[in-house]
Amino acid sequence: MDHQFHVLIADDHAVYRRLLTAVFESFGCIVTSVTDGAEALVTPGQFDLICLDRHMGSVSGDEVAAKIGSAAFLMACTSDPLGAPADFNVLVTKPFSCADIYAAIESARIWRAANGASTWHGSARPSLAA
Repeated sequence: MDHQFHVLIADDHAVYRRLLTAVFESFGCIVTSVTDGAEALVTPGQFDLICLDRHMGSVSGDEVAAKIGSAAFLMACTSDPLGAPADFNVLVTKPFSCADIYAAIESARIWRAANGASTWHGSARPSLAA
């Protein structure tokens, strides 16, 4: 990759967090992982791709996606793909393959190029109260 890709993973299942981290890192990504959507909304950093489990504890991936909207490339990683909101740029179903993750990274790179190399970062971070 010509740009070091920064990925935020939010998943309440520790095994999936570790698997996703390992796969993204195998493609050269820098990964930050958190255990729920509330943490995802306040995690500092600049992220090229945000990977969200749709169903987490206090704040779901769907809620995070609605708050962030088009300010970032959003990937839903879920065992429940039915009814996924349109806020997600790509949907990956669990169990996932390395090819699924690579395709999401490539889609995010294309999205990033089309959106002026935009990344999601602290100044654009929405609050939970909004």
